[in-house]
Amino acid sequence: MKTTIVSAFILLVLFMAHPAAAQTGADPIIAQGNGLVIKRSQLEEIIGAIKRASLINHEAITPEKLKAIENQTLKRMIQVRILLSMATDADKANGQTNARQQLAALLARAGSQEEFDNKLKSVGMTPEGLQTKILQEATATATLTRKLGVTISEAEARQYYDHHPESFTANGGPPVEFKSAETKIKDFLIRQKTEEQSAGYLEKLYRAANVQILDPALR
Repeated sequence: MKTTIVSAFILLVLFMAHPAAAQTGADPIIAQGNGLVIKRSQLEEIIGAIKRASLINHEAITPEKLKAIENQTLKRMIQVRILLSMATDADKANGQTNARQQLAALLARAGSQEEFDNKLKSVGMTPEGLQTKILQEATATATLTRKLGVTISEAEARQYYDHHPESFTANGGPPVEFKSAETKIKDFLIRQKTEEQSAGYLEKLYRAANVQILDPALR
């Protein structure tokens, strides 16, 4: 299967981000809730990466679009924190497995271990730091999948396989057999279905956590 799901945030940070500027002033809390606190610097680290990406791609970000990005990013950060607080040992194990797959995909995208290491150095990120970010996202997704009760049957996986033959061939060779691709297909479809079904549930979690956005500009 050619498509491997990798967190867009992780790809953005690894391949487009620049090191966050040193904090020289106050670092106010911008959001808080039951058991969670998010500071301005944590949001700015991601927003800075997005701004850098827009410059690389010669894409302008209007003030209105930037505000929407900030709001969406903060909301996702809060969701991840809440989901991590609900993670079971099984969720953490699934997160570990998915994180290893995502790290392997990032290494393949980079082309070589040396290039991968150079990109990490260029953004001021350590391998441990990257692994932590990926693991948090993967564990949050595993927790959400469990809470939603998302499953994919063999028949559903087979249907996807039959309808996307181009995804299972490489360099004009014979297609990968279904049984060899089944696990990856199910992982892909589970993530897809989880995303489709998650909006309402995440809103309930958000309200239950009594989240308060303390920065008026982010409300």
